[in-house]
Amino acid sequence: MDLHNKIKKYLSYCLESDSLSHAYIFYGPDEDLKRQTVLWFANTILRNKNFKFHPDLFFIKPEFNEEISIDWIRQLKKFLTLRPYSSEYKIVVIETAEKLNSYAQNALLKIFEEAPNYAVIILCAKTLDSISDTIVSLAIKLPFWRIQTETLLLD
Repeated sequence: MDLHNKIKKYLSYCLESDSLSHAYIFYGPDEDLKRQTVLWFANTILRNKNFKFHPDLFFIKPEFNEEISIDWIRQLKKFLTLRPYSSEYKIVVIETAEKLNSYAQNALLKIFEEAPNYAVIILCAKTLDSISDTIVSLAIKLPFWRIQTETLLLD
């Protein structure tokens, strides 16, 4: 079983056993695999079968060279203050979390510490180094490394 299937199996188990964490960090260089898994996980939690817009899903995805400022985190906080509209949970996805500036990370840490039990926050990053150690320690970390194997033929 490859790493991606193990991660999906683990996340499915979390859903089935009603043991979702309030925070996950999907990290590694494989952006496509992280994005696919985040969309699958968020839409599975929300029971959103057609993967269209959902009022309980909030995405933060900065432009190419834009950092994620505290203003984004303030919007996230407002989003989480309201109870879920049509689901049991509210899901927040922060893509390229390595772009969170220090003020945004501090504000996000406060949200992590006081997250309502209906909140699930998913950070996507290339590495854990760019995210505050405290935030990393409060989240479930899932590595996304595409393993490519090559067969060596010895003559």
